[in-house]
Amino acid sequence: MPLDYAWEKIIDLLSDDFLDKKAHDQWAEMEWDQARVPLVINWPAILQREAAGTYRAFAQRRDGVLTGYIGFHFWRPDRHITTLYVQEDTIWVVPGPHRGLMWADLWRHALKAIPRPAKVQGQARSARAGRVLQRLGLPPLEMIHSAYIE
Repeated sequence: MPLDYAWEKIIDLLSDDFLDKKAHDQWAEMEWDQARVPLVINWPAILQREAAGTYRAFAQRRDGVLTGYIGFHFWRPDRHITTLYVQEDTIWVVPGPHRGLMWADLWRHALKAIPRPAKVQGQARSARAGRVLQRLGLPPLEMIHSAYIE
């Protein structure tokens, strides 16, 4: 069965598909600093950003059932106000045998739907994901280092 892709309202994703639970499942699977950095999502702030046009969710569905989504931040940096920056905030795809293909397809369709022109930044948590993003036109530009300071 084919997948459907569209920008969707966060509130619809929250009420229809228990997005909060999916976000926690994704965090439990992917987050490296779980012991130090708990996931406490400020949904009202995200909804405010969505209303302001600075946060949007791109969803993937099969027969109306959510199978994946990407959350993006949109902004124009003070030093580059003529350029729209689009930063991936989070991505989730339902676990299963075709998860990798669905992840790549979700990214491919999201990139087509992002307003042009835009500078898009995505995160790769594995070499394989990095190769997929490169094939989709997102080359690695810099390495990010992170530490939890107590």
